[in-house]
Amino acid sequence: GLMAGDSSAMIRRVTVDLPAAVFGMVTTTVIVGKLLELTDALSAAVLSNSDQQAVHFLSGFGVTVNNASQGFAAVVVGLVAVIAGLIVWVELMIRSVLVYILVALSPLSFAAMVWPSARGVLRRTIELLLAVIVSKLVICIAIAVGVAALSGAGTAAPAGASVPDEAAASMGTLFVGTAILAMAAFAPFLVL
Repeated sequence: GLMAGDSSAMIRRVTVDLPAAVFGMVTTTVIVGKLLELTDALSAAVLSNSDQQAVHFLSGFGVTVNNASQGFAAVVVGLVAVIAGLIVWVELMIRSVLVYILVALSPLSFAAMVWPSARGVLRRTIELLLAVIVSKLVICIAIAVGVAALSGAGTAAPAGASVPDEAAASMGTLFVGTAILAMAAFAPFLVL
């Protein structure tokens, strides 16, 4: 501010931006903690009925696999569902690490807000932190929808349907549920 001859901007940075940066540094961990608690509670509420649907899927999966014409395809799609679940699990672990890293780097971002040309760093850090926090809820919603779709695989066909129709319906619901679970792996990117 002195070199540019803009003393009012310098005073504004010292009296407004600097206290705001310190306030942000102090309150970040509290706010992030509350957001994580809220996200965990909402995620638990979304997944509250998924365990029964997962058991229903696993019990009905044998019906789809035992069908001679659809068995191999069902095993392959089921394997893709397991791999998608593994990717989501790894993604949730990386999410936890990212929350810690972003909270640890947030004081630097708040300090950079005093410098006008570096103000974008704080905005990007906050956007990324919010996306990482909310991504768990989006992943849980995708898992709940995927498990609900998978729970229809291998169930009995409606009255009057033939066995091939039942196998095709089971294979279709298995494919849809697996695709939804695979989409959960891309949830953080969609949120960001």
